[in-house]
Amino acid sequence: MAELNITIHIPELGELAAALRLRSGGEQTAAQMTEPSAPPAPATVGQAQPAPTAEPPKYTQSAISLAGAALIREDPAAMPRVQALLKKYGVETTSALTAEQLTPFGDELVALGAKL
Repeated sequence: MAELNITIHIPELGELAAALRLRSGGEQTAAQMTEPSAPPAPATVGQAQPAPTAEPPKYTQSAISLAGAALIREDPAAMPRVQALLKKYGVETTSALTAEQLTPFGDELVALGAKL
């Protein structure tokens, strides 16, 4: 009977096994500890960039409420347009507007004739 021996050489197999041992909580051998598995990330030069922050609303909720009420007082025919605007933003009153909605809602209210 003939015997067949096959040798497969996979250099990365040792690194893979070491990574799996580390992930499962196993220990590294001395050789694995001295061999870097990946180059270190490059250091950034200069100042760190601040995280972007949202701009504060252009209008306050109170100012929007007062402007909407004044618009309706001066022009009662504007009431359906203001109600449609509230519905567009998914709220029944201006006090339910989120901080992110204040500026766009206020801009649209101004377009309807409100003075903000």
